[in-house]
Amino acid sequence: LSEQYALKKGMSRYAQFQHAVSFNYIGNLIFRLAHNVIFACVSPRRRVYISIGCVVSAMFMLGFIVCIAESTSIAWVYLSYLVTGVGIGTYESNLISSITPLGPDTKSWAIVGMPLGFCIMSVGGQAALALNAPLSALYIAVCALGLCSALAWAAPSANSSSPDTRRRLPWRRSSESTAPS
Repeated sequence: LSEQYALKKGMSRYAQFQHAVSFNYIGNLIFRLAHNVIFACVSPRRRVYISIGCVVSAMFMLGFIVCIAESTSIAWVYLSYLVTGVGIGTYESNLISSITPLGPDTKSWAIVGMPLGFCIMSVGGQAALALNAPLSALYIAVCALGLCSALAWAAPSANSSSPDTRRRLPWRRSSESTAPS
């Protein structure tokens, strides 16, 4: 991304870019600690949607606005990395909390799957860049995969007893739809 802005070490804009990238860690720290306060009225399952939405919107900003539209404003980097940090800081604990009713095996696979997915995207992304894939393609791929994960997360689970994870039938009243099946 620094090549997109034609940055070189020693330039004042390079230091500003590095500062902008660190906003990922700031957003992550704040939301790891405060997601229960800021999203208190939102269930953990819906917080997972919020976190996926944050990451998808950040990848959209980087892929389309910065890379394709070639915006030179460093503000997009600040905003997108902050929003990514918010998504990352909110995701893990709420995902684990949401899948607890599915049992310990599901949680084990999720705990293995999160870093595995990150590793595949990081190593695969670097390999794609080494093969001269455009940077925008990586951001767009992550954006598309994020949308796919939101759709997969929306699929109701037959094994779940949580009212948030069961499909509500339109003819049921609210009190009926939250009763265990």
